[in-house]
Amino acid sequence: MISKENEDMILIQGAGIAGLTLAALLQQKGQPYRLIDHVRVLRPVGAGLGLQANAQAILARLGFQSALAESGCWLSAMTLGPAQRPRRFAFDRGAKTLGVHRGQLHEALLSRVPTERLSLGVSVSRWHQGVQGVDVELSSGETQRVSHLIGADGIHSSLREQLGKRGDLRVSHQWCWRTVLPGQPLGESGFEVFAGRHRLGAFPVGPNRTYLYWVESGLARTPDNNARALRQLARFGATAAPLADCGSSDLTWLCHPLNDRPVYWGLGNVALIGDAAHPVTPNMGQGAALAMEDAWILSRLLSSRQEPAAPGLRRRRQRRVQSVRRLSWLAGRMAHLHWQPARWLRDQSYARLPATQLLHSQNRFVNHFIEEMDHV
Repeated sequence: MISKENEDMILIQGAGIAGLTLAALLQQKGQPYRLIDHVRVLRPVGAGLGLQANAQAILARLGFQSALAESGCWLSAMTLGPAQRPRRFAFDRGAKTLGVHRGQLHEALLSRVPTERLSLGVSVSRWHQGVQGVDVELSSGETQRVSHLIGADGIHSSLREQLGKRGDLRVSHQWCWRTVLPGQPLGESGFEVFAGRHRLGAFPVGPNRTYLYWVESGLARTPDNNARALRQLARFGATAAPLADCGSSDLTWLCHPLNDRPVYWGLGNVALIGDAAHPVTPNMGQGAALAMEDAWILSRLLSSRQEPAAPGLRRRRQRRVQSVRRLSWLAGRMAHLHWQPARWLRDQSYARLPATQLLHSQNRFVNHFIEEMDHV
């Protein structure tokens, strides 16, 4: 027997950044929702995030930005480009990136979700979308009719698979190692430099923590030794020397491939957001921000009830997200060029690129969302 007691309930599967942001926004609006996740215990995971102005605007509306800024670090500049000839870009005062630990953002968002709204060790087994709502059966055996079913369950979303989207992963053959080093050897600046098959980046995520990531291309399977990343710092000479002094053999490394999938928003009032809808490679630093943007737009669509959730997201989000997906994939390819003449052309382009032009393009992209936040 399907419970119809809370037919206006919005069911969110996945308690990552996308799902938690949506839950926090619905909580702020007083809309009924339930957040579920298949894990039995929520633990903050991940390493570092660089939150640009679009993500900061959403955090400000939720009242988190000041607290995260105190525990994180404002980046004053980034050094980017080929390891032999990188360029330093200084951020404008009002356009600084905020470096934070992913776990801190996760905990801040989770603090807005009352315990009675959160169910762990539970997932959606099956569902049926009808005229009156979405009938859902959970892995616990519970059945319920809800107004909307939202998949925020990551790149390997089970809800996306239930919608028939399987086998569409695009493989980059690039693997990324991530960790957090003790100390802040770079001050309030960061860098990302590349040399052949290798790329190294780092920036501070707090007064005494620095996020470090290293990418290697041309790998078809999971590397055997995650800690090998620390040994690769020697490839980058003086740029990486301050980081090497902070490293140790007992660091915790995360390792995963940099892959993506086509953008897909779901069907009717069964909608996907974040990595479930559009996992993008992290080369533009916009993955978390896009997930938070999705949550913001969807919360407005759910309030207005003027159109089904998935078509509304597609109308408002497709062009922007598809652009990031395309440019991020291209940036990853450009960073790991194997053909020497192509590398030479790339390096010459970096040397001639005006810093103001690059920063203006980035600021225009992030500010476009801020200008449109309340126009749903």
